[in-house]
Amino acid sequence: MSLRRKATRIVFLLSLCILIAPGSKGQTRQADLNTLVSIPAVSGYEQELAGRIREDLKALSPKTDNLGNVYVTLGSGAPHRLLVAPMDEPGYVVSAITPDGYLRSVACASEPAEDESSGRDLH
Repeated sequence: MSLRRKATRIVFLLSLCILIAPGSKGQTRQADLNTLVSIPAVSGYEQELAGRIREDLKALSPKTDNLGNVYVTLGSGAPHRLLVAPMDEPGYVVSAITPDGYLRSVACASEPAEDESSGRDLH
């Protein structure tokens, strides 16, 4: 995960921790953040994290759209403001299929790989 994307995810999750009532589960905001960051959320499989976010924000009546995005509306009137941040993280990308049917995959790392042969063979 790129440093920028990781920072964006942490800022998003930290902002959620601020919305969560302090001590709502007997935890500090730091503990809430650590819990949220530790939940795997690879692109396309963010359901567990989204469920936890909905659970933690239950008092604010969170809603989920048809793409799985969690959102909360606070207040009313105009102008409207929107805070958007990804909750997913990259996983692996298939980079090649070998002639004998193996998949070559590479982790979506936060830093460029040192050499191109760092992929793993999966069958």
